[in-house]
Amino acid sequence: MVKTVPEQEFDVILKFGGGQDSSASEEVIDAREASEALNYILDLRNAELRNRPAIDLVWSAPNGSQINGFGQLLKADGTVTTLVQAGTVVYSTDFTSQTQVGTVTAGTKLRGHLWHNFTLDDVLILTDIALVNPVLEWNGTTLSTMTHNLTGDLIAKYAFTQRERLWLGHIKSNGVLTPHAVLASKVSDYNNLSTGTKPSSALGDDDPFWLLTPDLKPINGLLEAFGLVVLSSQRGNIFKISGASAKDFAILPLYPRSGAVGDESLTYVGNDIAYGRQGAIELLSRTDKFADVELDDVSLKIADQVLTVDSWCSVFNSRLKRSYWFGDNSDAWVLFKSVLDAGEVSPWVKFESTLFPPTATMELLDPRASNLNEAIFFGDTSGNVYRMEGSGAGGDGGSADITTRFKSKLFTVPLDLEAYNVTGWLKYHKGDARDIKISLLWAGQSVVTETFTESLEADGSGWFFGGDFYWGGDIYWGTSSFDRLIKRPITIPGQSSEFQVEVESTGKTDFRINEIGLRFTASN
Repeated sequence: MVKTVPEQEFDVILKFGGGQDSSASEEVIDAREASEALNYILDLRNAELRNRPAIDLVWSAPNGSQINGFGQLLKADGTVTTLVQAGTVVYSTDFTSQTQVGTVTAGTKLRGHLWHNFTLDDVLILTDIALVNPVLEWNGTTLSTMTHNLTGDLIAKYAFTQRERLWLGHIKSNGVLTPHAVLASKVSDYNNLSTGTKPSSALGDDDPFWLLTPDLKPINGLLEAFGLVVLSSQRGNIFKISGASAKDFAILPLYPRSGAVGDESLTYVGNDIAYGRQGAIELLSRTDKFADVELDDVSLKIADQVLTVDSWCSVFNSRLKRSYWFGDNSDAWVLFKSVLDAGEVSPWVKFESTLFPPTATMELLDPRASNLNEAIFFGDTSGNVYRMEGSGAGGDGGSADITTRFKSKLFTVPLDLEAYNVTGWLKYHKGDARDIKISLLWAGQSVVTETFTESLEADGSGWFFGGDFYWGGDIYWGTSSFDRLIKRPITIPGQSSEFQVEVESTGKTDFRINEIGLRFTASN
């Protein structure tokens, strides 16, 4: 016979600060994590639930054609010029005005990253990941085909400059495709290339040369990390280019069977290299050289969500320490690197927007900002360019609502008791008006959903002069309560032995929730 347990009270205080952990069962995830989540931001030192910023519309191409590429030249004197490819037209723009500077072959997808800058000559090298347009160069005034000493057209998917040497990867030269080839220019002369000379003792230290990936698979990433040139091959391996001069450069294994997929899945993320493989996102620093283990899979907590992704496009904001991963659908999985490094909770949140998927994306120095702060920009099929980390209050693209959602872990009432008489509180920062929907998802013996909406009122908009008196109209004798912490009582009906808490809000204004506290009466 089950012994009767007298009524007792207990509290559950829902804190935030964790990302999504959907691959584990709801009972075992961290109390700060979400079993389902959408459109909020993480901060290592902030446990509030905060909506993600709106995505700003910053510019529209005059021709209204699909945005297929970006490039940015940062000269030695600090001057910045930005290129945007819309259809076959290339514009130079500061996202306020624009000038057409050239055209490209239909189907071109230009890429001119900051690491494509050859600062010695103050030029930007632009490659084409679609492999249809010859390599271009931009000096801030003129866009032209890059001159070189090879025969015929030179086309390349990837570029990198290091120590006054230009590196090109995945090559098509004079009509011959060599996707597993790397070309390295003569030091201090990016126009001087060779497809006939491999590194050897017969060369001078600064001579040009070429190399082939040992697995002979197409190169799908080329970047600098840890003082090395690092490259990956499609569904193959990650290699490093080791050496100090044209006499001894060589491609050596770095991580066998990495299996990176996609043309833009290899990313330097501040102190590590991340790459997307089929159904997973991994970090190079976590790999095991003896076996392919789960240790290197940083997407483990969202494994059920990305299992079928077969091609990745990634981009990293080094200022905010966030990398964005676009897969085969319209979602962006956001990796908050500082939260990952802390190793306590899931670092992943899914961003959804009607503006996704992007047609092209790149990290750029924002030419509209006086401090040229780094941000992620992307384009769409109608010639629009957006800034991912926006500041507008009008929603995504200036008009679309943003839905934020957080569903907690599953909480179990002690001793398998039934909980009822649920009261509690919502603690939030007073700011803009916003409706917050809170649901108690009862589970266990009684499965029912109880939902109510709390309307967070806006702060008074008048003038505040201090003191103790109120003087009607738009002038107040008192103090503004804007950004003060408000603790509002709540009551939720229902009864059962287990539950989850879900918070959801749709709108265009910002909100900050510190915690949701629930107090139960429980007995059997």
